[in-house]
Amino acid sequence: MLRPLRWVWVAVLLGAFALGCGDDQSVNDNNNTNQGLDCLSQFGASNTNLTCVYNTLSETTRTQCGGQNGIWEDCDDTGTTAPDLSCLGVPDNPPVNPPTVTLTGYLEVFSAGDEPMDLKVQVYDPADLVGVTRIDASVPTIAEVTIVVADLEADLAAGVARACFAESDNIAEFSVECPVPTTDCGGSCLDDLSGTDFCYNGSCYDRLRYEGRYEIPNIPTHQPLVMRTVGLDGYDDVSWGVMAQVNIYLRTTDTEYNETEGTYELNANVISRQDWLKIPQTMGLSGGMSSGFGAIAGEVHDCSGTRLLGAQVGLYPQSPYFAYFNGNPIDTVPLTARLASGTNSLSVYAEFELPSGEMAVEAWGLVNGNPTLLGSHQTFVFQDSVTVLSINDGKPTVFE
Repeated sequence: MLRPLRWVWVAVLLGAFALGCGDDQSVNDNNNTNQGLDCLSQFGASNTNLTCVYNTLSETTRTQCGGQNGIWEDCDDTGTTAPDLSCLGVPDNPPVNPPTVTLTGYLEVFSAGDEPMDLKVQVYDPADLVGVTRIDASVPTIAEVTIVVADLEADLAAGVARACFAESDNIAEFSVECPVPTTDCGGSCLDDLSGTDFCYNGSCYDRLRYEGRYEIPNIPTHQPLVMRTVGLDGYDDVSWGVMAQVNIYLRTTDTEYNETEGTYELNANVISRQDWLKIPQTMGLSGGMSSGFGAIAGEVHDCSGTRLLGAQVGLYPQSPYFAYFNGNPIDTVPLTARLASGTNSLSVYAEFELPSGEMAVEAWGLVNGNPTLLGSHQTFVFQDSVTVLSINDGKPTVFE
């Protein structure tokens, strides 16, 4: 039984709770005594007794930039493999000013979804979500913005929208997944919204989609926040699913904060209705997720925001529909056979068909052969929504 939530997210390194060590330093037995948790087969309670974790751990390293699938975001380009865990256990000491910032970023669509438009970006105070099972119009927002096709067209005209390559070879060639288009192709590209190309460095390239930006002023700093993306028709929208992005904490000491502009850069996660239906089907839910159930998904990062390879995600409660995903940023799909290996190079995990309510989340791995807790969070699953949680990601230790 989880303790009553006050929307507390915790990321602490608990050496005293290290998992039992085996003789093999590359694959280590996890503590698989259930300790009162109702864990699925091949999973056991972690020594924190908060989550169910796979029975073995593997060496966990930072995702290196490049590689077979051409990953160039949230990856390590220095050759460092050991995770940065320096932030764990360190409290936040916020400066007095500024109390608010303008929150801005790209509308980042998961996998192969279309151009993000005709949707809302909403920011909530987690205190207003305590006890809420389904977010609707009765829950107050701090602020919100509506994005329509005219906004994307304006971003394209202003040269601030970005275009995502449709081919992985192009990502590898330029070391970027979604660059801002250039204007040196002489009008030869089919680069309007109805077209399929975009111009970059003098040549036309196949376009997966354009991604525009959002901007919301007067968002409070140094407190937990939740950001939700939802289509204009809400839960009935035929284009967009519903995503609730948690573990958001805007520190004015972060590199994402621009003191001159008074802005904080944070991309808003968006999922297409097609992927909302398709991904659970690949996990065995032939009709998609049941009405009234939700999901949790995200990535495992270290304190620098770098993705981690080989981490095991612990969750409680559990459902049978858990998976790590492949390492393809263009077509990101679950791989059920990867359970024993942990996170792939994109570090994506997901669990579907969960009842709404409190949820404990941890990440574990071997660091230099030693079982290590990489991050721990208490969060919430909402009906008919995906809770998006990046584990660790350099956020402060305790939020209350």
